[in-house]
Amino acid sequence: MSVNSDFAIAQQTTKPSKALNLTIWGIQILTALAFLAAGGSKLSSAPAMVDMFEKIGLGQWFRYVTGSFEVIGAVLLVLPRTAAIGGWLLAAVMIGANRHASFHHRRQSHSSNRPALAGNHGRLESIETVRNAATSDGQCRAFSFGIGVWSG
Repeated sequence: MSVNSDFAIAQQTTKPSKALNLTIWGIQILTALAFLAAGGSKLSSAPAMVDMFEKIGLGQWFRYVTGSFEVIGAVLLVLPRTAAIGGWLLAAVMIGANRHASFHHRRQSHSSNRPALAGNHGRLESIETVRNAATSDGQCRAFSFGIGVWSG
């Protein structure tokens, strides 16, 4: 057997099934639609996006850059020749957003130890406060949100 025939056999045996191919395409299309909607809301200056980027503090120019990357990545994701590039672009956008959110929340949670109000029936408290309160009446009515604990 020649090297070319071995390569052809390997290609035939690793070809995904039709059901798997359709599933992957469905996931790609749904992901592209989600990022197209998210990027479109940033580019169309939706009030929620303007407020969010104002709170982030990087300026409104960064909203346009992020929205453009999301729309471009969504389009690239559904084109077969550029799907990998679109996937990597969207992954980079999400990694950047998660890193910023992680840093921002960590910095915010360490900057003050005071509880933030969260409605009429409860409040967001530090984990130590809830641990101490949970043992005093024998019932634990708290669950974690990641950066604090909701008790009420």
